[in-house]
Amino acid sequence: MASRLLLATIAKLNNTNWHTWSKEAQSYMILEELWDTIDPSNTAPTAATALGRDKKAYAHIYFLIEPDSRAVIAETQSGHAAWGLLKAEFQKDSPSTRMSLRHQFYSLTHNPTSGVMSFVNSINSLVYQLEAINHKPSKDEISDKLFF
Repeated sequence: MASRLLLATIAKLNNTNWHTWSKEAQSYMILEELWDTIDPSNTAPTAATALGRDKKAYAHIYFLIEPDSRAVIAETQSGHAAWGLLKAEFQKDSPSTRMSLRHQFYSLTHNPTSGVMSFVNSINSLVYQLEAINHKPSKDEISDKLFF
């Protein structure tokens, strides 16, 4: 029951939140003991019991996506396949993704009313997102952002 309440707190996947959504969805799938079924580093399930878990994982993924973003996985009912399709669609190294993330990184400023940890977490999140598409800022860029 607690995991169902947790499901309601996860922001649904849309065109802009793959990097935060994927980590939250992965953590939720681990909690539900479904991640090993859809983990891209594992092969697609073939055993009957694993296929049932794969379909269950698909259903969880489906309800974690905004309706207008579900077309990406419309042709499958496999959680393993759905995760791969979503990753291919939303975690791609395109010029627009790269420029958008870089713009967010360089535009980020510290708001003294929200505390320094909020600022550091925002920087870390953007660094993680840029690293995921193989464009991680240099250590000097990160240090400059933190201290200036």
